[in-house]
Amino acid sequence: MDLGAILVVGSNSAAGEGISVVHEWQEYLEGNPIASIEVLGQSILQRTIGRLQSEGVTEIAVVSAGKIASLLDQRPERGTVYGLGDAWSTAQPRLGKYFESGCDSVLLIRLGAYVELELTQLLQFHREQRQEITPVYDGEGPVDYWLLDASLHRPTNFIDPVVAKISVAADVAPFRTSGYVNRLADARDLRQLVADSFLGRCQIRPNGIQKKPGVWVDQGAQIHRRARLVAPAYIGRNVKVQSDALITRCSSLERGCEVGYGTVVEDASILAGTYLGAGLDVTHAVVSGSMLVNLRHDVALQINDPQLLSGPKMHFKPAHATPSGVLAPVHTNLEAGTDGLRGSRHAPEPGFVASTRSAWAG
Repeated sequence: MDLGAILVVGSNSAAGEGISVVHEWQEYLEGNPIASIEVLGQSILQRTIGRLQSEGVTEIAVVSAGKIASLLDQRPERGTVYGLGDAWSTAQPRLGKYFESGCDSVLLIRLGAYVELELTQLLQFHREQRQEITPVYDGEGPVDYWLLDASLHRPTNFIDPVVAKISVAADVAPFRTSGYVNRLADARDLRQLVADSFLGRCQIRPNGIQKKPGVWVDQGAQIHRRARLVAPAYIGRNVKVQSDALITRCSSLERGCEVGYGTVVEDASILAGTYLGAGLDVTHAVVSGSMLVNLRHDVALQINDPQLLSGPKMHFKPAHATPSGVLAPVHTNLEAGTDGLRGSRHAPEPGFVASTRSAWAG
């Protein structure tokens, strides 16, 4: 069976709704889709494309109505990134072209959740049910995956947008996946995905080389010999870890991060391009540039001191306070309770410790 795939990147309806700062973290991404965030060296978009290609799907299109700069390097070899206009209206003609080129079915994905889909079983279920649209559910509900049949392209059927048909797909029998699903609804879900990967609960594996059991180091990383890496941990591409720093408890440092002298990163995800200053304790958190989301206290903090946090590649937007969390500008010597971010414990050193060939490990 010839199968195509269309990935609509942007709105994640499978995430549901929340009222806390943590649950509303998507609002702080300034249009950058969650699917483009790197997790252990690759984005959810890249990982989804890789899974589809491993299943033999070669015709893959990526459609985004938001910012696409972060997606351009993540597109499939035979796919195209469409970035203008409404994503669904752009997906519609692409769907028609796939059917016209001979695809029997098209897998339509509104990418937000990470799903380890059993594609062969889905195709078999779809054929047995003989229905035009088969939605995919897990134990909590829909995951924003739909398998569409070529019969939808009959002129009498294709007059109505396929999106309208998807909206009433609850009337058909869903395929219930037993694979791993993480909706990535909030920062806590992102941390859970990282931990699940380290603990073997999902099929994601960190990029790079496993330098010692449970510690992965990606290309171009520089780790001072006096820094400590306690498994499980991931050090991404071109990351620098300064002397006496400690990275531990399922923590991940994504591409281009810098960790200052004596800083502790524990049970935290540091997103691409973030600088952590000297002598900090960063725990139970997701950090992107100057924004820290504390997962234990359900609080998002914007820290306006480049000696503490800086260098964002992906910015969060300021937001209003919510019933269960607060977003507030924070300045030097912040102490946010016993978790999250504590101020310097050591006298900050200028820049990185002077490196020599014997002091740094690649």
